[in-house]
Amino acid sequence: MNTSAPGKLFLTGEYAVLEGAPALVMPVPQRAIVSSACSDRWIIRSDVEVALPMQEIPLAKAVYDELHRRGLPVSVPEDGLCLDTRAFFQSIDGEPKKLGVGGSAALTAALLKTLFPKPTGWADSEYVRLAVACHHRFQGGLGSGADIAVALMDDLIRYRTVAEPEVSSLPHGLVFGFVWTGRGAGTVSYLDRMLRFKEREPTLYDELMHPLGRVATSMSRRGLRADEFIGGLAEMDICLKALSDGSRTGFYTDIHVELRDFVMRSGGIYKPSGAGGGDFGMVVVREVGELRALNEKLENAGYRTDLVSADRFIQESE
Repeated sequence: MNTSAPGKLFLTGEYAVLEGAPALVMPVPQRAIVSSACSDRWIIRSDVEVALPMQEIPLAKAVYDELHRRGLPVSVPEDGLCLDTRAFFQSIDGEPKKLGVGGSAALTAALLKTLFPKPTGWADSEYVRLAVACHHRFQGGLGSGADIAVALMDDLIRYRTVAEPEVSSLPHGLVFGFVWTGRGAGTVSYLDRMLRFKEREPTLYDELMHPLGRVATSMSRRGLRADEFIGGLAEMDICLKALSDGSRTGFYTDIHVELRDFVMRSGGIYKPSGAGGGDFGMVVVREVGELRALNEKLENAGYRTDLVSADRFIQESE
């Protein structure tokens, strides 16, 4: 028995997706793996390795409890399970650092596929909704569910909270990659801060969120040209910085400002990917050769550009 699911990175739609705008999200090579533990306890392999009863593992308990609440049959192996998310950590100077590409969502999806495989006759969207409910139970209701949808569909998707997720594609000739900041970000804490800002200052929240939602919607249109997408990405970056400053959540941190300026000086476009605060930024240029040259500059400056490949979703110019 072996199930797995990928992590994710946002291309567009961060924060705006929480208000119903579309987001483009892609799977990454890093995968969470669930397999037999051959033990009376469950084994967690991440930055450390521990063995615990299932009920003492918060994520596993959340998935089990949600299935039980819905009266769905749960297939719990007698010999325990191994929950492996080591791929979501990177060793730096001998210390493991979390990459921040949706490890908990990937593990939720992989575990759900083990405990309750998608029944014949269930639509993909129905199974995604179940997985989102499991992950929300684990995260206290925070998050859009886009990471779960990608983990189950394992493809580039257009995701909205008010519609079924659908497989999508990017413009021909769009060349992009991702750079790791080397700093972890607490997605849940940033989402919680944004929620509190919305409750505290709803008018300002709407003023800042509206342009972000408009750009996210425009960038998810089918048939978009590469130059239109690049222009939208630059506008989205401006909107994200304005939201970070106006909300005083600070998710557009100094490291993202530093990377944005570095990439722009080299002729590229940059934006944070996901909730910000750290983790990854997206880099977009017009030619493959430009991306190689820019990646070399970033590597020489101490950043990592080799941890996530976007090659699967880059389409050459027609």
